[in-house]
Amino acid sequence: AAFIDTLTFTVKEDVFIRPDQLGTEEEIACNVSADLADIMGFGLFAKQNGRNGYTTSYKMGSEVANYGFVAMGGAKQRGTVCIYFTGEGLVAAKDGWETRLYHFIKDYAPFARITRCDLAHDFLNGEYTPERALKDWENGLYTSRQSCPVAECAGSDWLINEGRGKTFYVGSRKNSSRFARIYEKGKQLGDKESSWVRVELEMKNRDLIIPHEVLIEPGRFLTGAYPIFEQLFREFDEVIAKLERIKKIQDVGHEHVLKYASM
Repeated sequence: AAFIDTLTFTVKEDVFIRPDQLGTEEEIACNVSADLADIMGFGLFAKQNGRNGYTTSYKMGSEVANYGFVAMGGAKQRGTVCIYFTGEGLVAAKDGWETRLYHFIKDYAPFARITRCDLAHDFLNGEYTPERALKDWENGLYTSRQSCPVAECAGSDWLINEGRGKTFYVGSRKNSSRFARIYEKGKQLGDKESSWVRVELEMKNRDLIIPHEVLIEPGRFLTGAYPIFEQLFREFDEVIAKLERIKKIQDVGHEHVLKYASM
């Protein structure tokens, strides 16, 4: 019932050091790039400044496309490599990347830590909406373990419908290991008439371990997050095909450009 929209994980540098190598930064970067090319269909593009506490990072993608980054180096990072994929990068990845990455981790990096994973489901025709999510929250359908999570309505359309879109947040992004977003994706992309809604679950490893199985069974983790998701994704238990999602994004972007070009 879900696809992975964002992924961050860390592995030990040793995973990317071949037996006949010294383990220099250049060697590690080359091996990371080669392994990612086999798994995802793309490797490292350009060296950048450090980020997330690491001394060095490498961009994935191109001059205009941001597929994510790989970061390494730094005394406090305990000899790890951080790999981050954007939603754009995961859309661009070769089909079947989830299974290939899962087996790579199981075979070569069993102690890899998934630090963040965003799961998503698209309702292209607005079968589920932020308004309904608010009512479900009020009725206790987002309550787990007798604890009702905080919630927030964001976006000016809650007051005056101007086609800018509404978002309903569940949980605290700063303190929670689980944080849900139900938002009008089509309107976010610029189509004021779009009924496209996206449900996203952001998982972080603050007080939980994110199992590697999320790579191959994302729907199970999305469905189990809240009682309403178990009900909702029993009915809507298949994700929109990647090609259909890509076409939808292109169509919305095309309509957006035409509108402002005419103005």
